[in-house]
Amino acid sequence: MAEPSSLEQVLIRELRRWRELRGLTAQQLADRTQGQLSRQAISKIENASRRVTLDEFACLAVALDVPPLALLVPLDGSQVAVTPGLSVSAMDLVVWFEGKSQPGQPLPTVGFIRAAAPLRNYGLISETLTQATAQERSAYRSQAGGDESAAEEAFRMRDVKVQAAALLIETLIDVGVQPPAVARRWVDQMIATGWLERPEYVPVIEPTDDEGEDDGGSDQED
Repeated sequence: MAEPSSLEQVLIRELRRWRELRGLTAQQLADRTQGQLSRQAISKIENASRRVTLDEFACLAVALDVPPLALLVPLDGSQVAVTPGLSVSAMDLVVWFEGKSQPGQPLPTVGFIRAAAPLRNYGLISETLTQATAQERSAYRSQAGGDESAAEEAFRMRDVKVQAAALLIETLIDVGVQPPAVARRWVDQMIATGWLERPEYVPVIEPTDDEGEDDGGSDQED
């Protein structure tokens, strides 16, 4: 069995692999970093003669058009050494980064669960409001087609999703975590229904004149 790779070794391999998959030369990738990394720097990284800062890591993920995890997770079935005495599979690495499990523990510790909960709630809030938007669009399509019963059900499901998002936001506030920014229309609905008790803690995304709100525009169809 092959020796486990360090995260740094995985990053070096995946950086080169994704660059080649994108059909980019080192110079073309450097150009995509908008001056943060030169061709020489990228070549040195791929040759393991230069380390990568966190800022550069994020920049490379953007330049390669990949999720950051794609540069840290080996897709060749190899193990990753996260400590000198602990190696994990690619899947274990992903769920650890997502806060869903803890390497080397049959069950996550209380401290891990408490630290992971706000991170998971951030993602759930975005996902839930995206689902609310989809339900609302479905309701408008049903109205346009004359199916009021289906429209009513879709609006009901939209409200269920918005209420769930409000509960998640309140949970973050309870533990002193800044909630993510939410579209004005959803915040207004949460306030009007009483689902959001502390709106002063929620950053609001205001609609612009020339575009609808993310997770907020009704996108009503003619």
